[in-house]
Amino acid sequence: MTGLFALGLRMEEGHRADGAVLLRCSVPLPGGLPEIMDRLRHWVDTAPGRTLLTEAEATRAIGYAEALAAAEALAGQLRYGLGLSPGATVASLVPAGIDALVLRLACLVAGLVHVTLPPQPFAAGADTPSARAVLSIARPAALFLPAGHPAAGHPAALLLAPMVALARGGDLPSLPPAAAAPRDLTALFFTSGSTGTAKAVRITRGMIASCQGAVAAMWPFLAATPPVLVDWLPWHHVFGGLDNLFKIIWHGGTLHVDRPPAAGDPGATLRLMATVRPTLHIAVPLALRHLLAAAAADPSATARATERLDALFFAGAGIDAALWDGLRALRDRAGRFGILSGYGATEAASTICLSPAPLERPGELGCPLPGHEVALVTAEGRAEVCVSGPNLAPGYLTAAGPAPLDRDSAGFWRTGDAAVLRTRADGRRVLAFDGRIAEDFKLQSGVRVRAGALRAALLAACSPHLTDIVVEGENRPDLVALVFPPGLAQATHAAVSEALGRWNAANPGSSTAIVRFGVAAEAPDRGRGELSDKGQIVQSRFLRNHAGAFAALRADGGTVPGDVPARDKPSRPAPPTDAAPQTHPRPETDRMHEDPLLYVKDADDAFVTITLNRPEKMNAIDAALGDAIEAAIRRAEADPGVRAVILTGAGRAFSAGFDLQGEDFEMDAEGWRRDIGANMRRFRAIWEAEIPVIAAVNGWALAGGLELMLCCDLAIAAESARFGEPEVRHVSAPPTLMLPWTVPMRHARWLMYTGDTIDAAEALRIHLVNRVVPDDRLRAEAERVARKCARMPGAAIKFAKAALNHMQETAGLPSSWTYNRETTAMLHASEEGRRWMGLLKGRSLREFLDIRERPFRDLD
Repeated sequence: MTGLFALGLRMEEGHRADGAVLLRCSVPLPGGLPEIMDRLRHWVDTAPGRTLLTEAEATRAIGYAEALAAAEALAGQLRYGLGLSPGATVASLVPAGIDALVLRLACLVAGLVHVTLPPQPFAAGADTPSARAVLSIARPAALFLPAGHPAAGHPAALLLAPMVALARGGDLPSLPPAAAAPRDLTALFFTSGSTGTAKAVRITRGMIASCQGAVAAMWPFLAATPPVLVDWLPWHHVFGGLDNLFKIIWHGGTLHVDRPPAAGDPGATLRLMATVRPTLHIAVPLALRHLLAAAAADPSATARATERLDALFFAGAGIDAALWDGLRALRDRAGRFGILSGYGATEAASTICLSPAPLERPGELGCPLPGHEVALVTAEGRAEVCVSGPNLAPGYLTAAGPAPLDRDSAGFWRTGDAAVLRTRADGRRVLAFDGRIAEDFKLQSGVRVRAGALRAALLAACSPHLTDIVVEGENRPDLVALVFPPGLAQATHAAVSEALGRWNAANPGSSTAIVRFGVAAEAPDRGRGELSDKGQIVQSRFLRNHAGAFAALRADGGTVPGDVPARDKPSRPAPPTDAAPQTHPRPETDRMHEDPLLYVKDADDAFVTITLNRPEKMNAIDAALGDAIEAAIRRAEADPGVRAVILTGAGRAFSAGFDLQGEDFEMDAEGWRRDIGANMRRFRAIWEAEIPVIAAVNGWALAGGLELMLCCDLAIAAESARFGEPEVRHVSAPPTLMLPWTVPMRHARWLMYTGDTIDAAEALRIHLVNRVVPDDRLRAEAERVARKCARMPGAAIKFAKAALNHMQETAGLPSSWTYNRETTAMLHASEEGRRWMGLLKGRSLREFLDIRERPFRDLD
């Protein structure tokens, strides 16, 4: 597959002055890019008879020379017959095909602004509120329609087919292409966002050239052989009407316009592909599901359809595990094509990132286009994708006039999407989708729900029984959901209930658990705006349209996960069955930010990431978080698909230790023995787990947080990490006493006698950690090590850990823990210990720490 991609293609990383991670492509954007009409004329001169486009299952076709001649003739009609001046807007409701192509090219020739209008607002004519809203923005001088369209009564309406025929045989002169500048507007594309507010993105000729030039630089296989593409995407969407169309013209290829996928004839696309044998197939999840179903039923047609296929492309964020498995199986049977992906937006002329190599797994967004930059700007615990480059639109057009893009302080456009950096098994760095920030919402308690990430995790947990899920809970106490099994089949109800029950047991927090669910009574309705052009549910619109169904779920309707009758189930999910009882009750006040622990499984690479998620408390450990850690470790250990664990913290700390304000410290020695024993049990679950646990230490790892790290098998630290046992300064001690089992005794004594903190470099020198990496490489390095451990023979790791643990056991580790529990319990119950714990009462933690550190300020 090396021929698909540019040599040396990789993602380069740096930082902006404000600390944001800055990403670029190692391949440069070529200079002196031609204009799209120059590319068209090149192919007219080079291969005039080559087919440019077909429609109606390849029964009608138009070649390059014929298309240019027809466009120049129609341009003459538009300029001389209709009197349209350069810069005027021409709108179309004509579906993709030969006539629509001729009109699009004619607008390029004549310097007109073309817009294919979204069809749904005009389904009942041009005089509806939604149609008027769109027309008030586009303000077309001419509106071209197919025969019999409901909008025929509009004053600017014209039938396109007769106009094209008239232009070809008329008396008006053809219009030669006029000179064009990169900044000239050439198109409007209405966004398909879920806000309900119409706006159009302004597209320039330079955006088209930079987009196609950048794609060609990354993917040279497109130029090696003129691409042949089967595509059904509508042309009012930037993916189909800008990127795919002009990708074909740029490279002198052929576009076969397919009919939209329909459940009634799932084999139509496969039959067309078998006839024309494409080199490239670009689709969205909806179409891919139909294609896989047809391929399973007709292996012979599948073999012909994939015979010349170089690449199959889909949008990286919107694919479930079952569909991904199906695509890989299809690829393995064909044995030739690469599965590619990307990421884009209307505001970026469709494309922002593309795959630098065949996909390892879904969710990969790839590498920024040549000549473009992506900044990952951290906000509310996630990194928003912000973009700069020549593909960016000059702004929007709204009913009130032009409007700018939403840019950050450095001038980068804010996409509203979140992403993370991921290191693949081949060592390549890629961006991976982390949800849509704009879809997030808060529960009644103030707990934030990461809707996009939650949806993806739920679909993975319920695979292959669901094709989609809509979760509701904004300003509610908990979450309910409507689910969409394949074909809305009730037969899968029990399987979904069981899967959601397992999910809730492992993810009991209010922002993750589904307290009730129901099977959707009907499929999403495209006519009501519930389904996007990509075949994905528009969550906000579906929630508005089906408010009654969600209200019924909250009125004890639907099913409680686990298939227990709703009337017998508490309103909130029970804690995990394998979770140990809490030593102290959780405080009555709910978390005001996030659930205390996140559990994310990477199914392809067989490891999980467990994230302590109390960033506002620097991930301080209370009983609830301790129990959640233990339950998560035991869940990972019990899952045969998990071979390694990464343990890390959200925000600026791995963990600052035990929550000094979240517990009751007025106990006698026996109370302290129980409390310390409970913490030992929680931490010991990590040490005893049969699979390796890797600590990814970001920021502070202090006291109980350091002990938590020390119980892990391996530790990788960010350069900014800091370590210490400062609790000795307020008459306390570590619960597990793992420090002298990890570093030489003199270093253990130093840290435990002085309460000093050390930096990552010193931690590495004394062997407290295995490795230190730059902060922005921590997650990737931890994933790399986890991936390596996961790929080792499972038995080898299991028995290696058992042998090493046995050595520590025979050397006296368990008895040292027991002795430490006794001495620490007596220490806390002593007069001096009680005095220090009493200082916490009536003071803030900051005041308490100020008192504790005051005697040492002149010595630290």
